[in-house]
Amino acid sequence: MTPDIDKEKPINEPEILSNAADALLEESRTFEITVAHQNLLHKMHILKTKRTFVLKPLYYGTLIRMSKILMEIEKIQSKEGSDLLAEGIDHIAKHADKMVDAIAIAVVNRERKPSWILKRFIKNNLTTTEIFELLNIVAHQMRIMEYLRSIVLIKGLSQMEKLTTTKTANAPQDTETPGKQSDQ
Repeated sequence: MTPDIDKEKPINEPEILSNAADALLEESRTFEITVAHQNLLHKMHILKTKRTFVLKPLYYGTLIRMSKILMEIEKIQSKEGSDLLAEGIDHIAKHADKMVDAIAIAVVNRERKPSWILKRFIKNNLTTTEIFELLNIVAHQMRIMEYLRSIVLIKGLSQMEKLTTTKTANAPQDTETPGKQSDQ
């Protein structure tokens, strides 16, 4: 009789699966935009009725340009007795172009600016639900948590540097004594 050989199982299976999913998500994400108002050229299949875009993890320069645009968008301030619906509509009117710019910058993901044709296509063919879904993809591809972790790492290193320079500055400078040396 031979002993049963157990197959090796991961110690923490959900963690392994989560890491596998994260590895897959490092890849580019694809999304499709259907033309909202199709004309005769679309119906004759001369122009495409759908455009497919591939969104890769964002480069650092793209992240900076997007962050500058997104920082210009103000928070909706809820005031006592104010109409949130009216404020939301006003907010859309003020900042819709900035949202389209941010999405277009993420789609291009290069140093060059996105074309006005791409911006117009995004603006005229996406619903608010599709924009929300697309912004979720963009936010994921921004890798904000990894960026914040790198800031924490750098801050930690600078704190360690401050600590070591403070301790060496406070240490006695002249530690030699004019006594006898001990023999060991």
